[in-house]
Amino acid sequence: MMYMTNLSDLLFSNKELTSGMIVGSRLVKELEIYGFIPYTENTNSIPLDIRLGIITSDRFVYSAVQSSSLLDEPPKKQHVVFPIYRKLLCDNMEHDLLLENLYVCSLKANYYYKEFRNKKQVHFQHLKKASPQISVDDSLQIHYKTLPKEILMYKKISYSIDCVSAVAPCFLVVCRFINSVTGGISYTIYPPEDLFPLSK
Repeated sequence: MMYMTNLSDLLFSNKELTSGMIVGSRLVKELEIYGFIPYTENTNSIPLDIRLGIITSDRFVYSAVQSSSLLDEPPKKQHVVFPIYRKLLCDNMEHDLLLENLYVCSLKANYYYKEFRNKKQVHFQHLKKASPQISVDDSLQIHYKTLPKEILMYKKISYSIDCVSAVAPCFLVVCRFINSVTGGISYTIYPPEDLFPLSK
């Protein structure tokens, strides 16, 4: 059986993936990449069935059922939001980025990082404990130093390398296609290993 290059392989060999690329899967012949969702291995599962959520222009929102600790209390629903980015870059280099406007997927569950993202006053030492990749410069600006294999994510394809919006170790791919039953556009989410680039 011939090995096909998947999107994960393509990112690490070509260094870049963008929305608008045409890809295929083993089941669906042709899909268009709509965007990319940052992901970490220890993140709660993201439903691959898009009917469980809503795609907005730059977010995927779905309702997660949270089990209750009390037997007589019904399960609670909460909305979970994942940002969608348009371009990925993985150049095997370290980048020193300002943390202020950066979404770091691996830190999203950290209390102090969330407070910092919400523009609350957070002591640098608390952030430093969250990640050894966080540092402060002489002007007291807080930086995040990426690891070579971390993926840089951009809100727009046209953004230059220094306009990074997010950093993540992994990603999922939001795709759209013409639904052969309804004739409308449908969306789906794939792991990058399940998608293969198509030459156009």
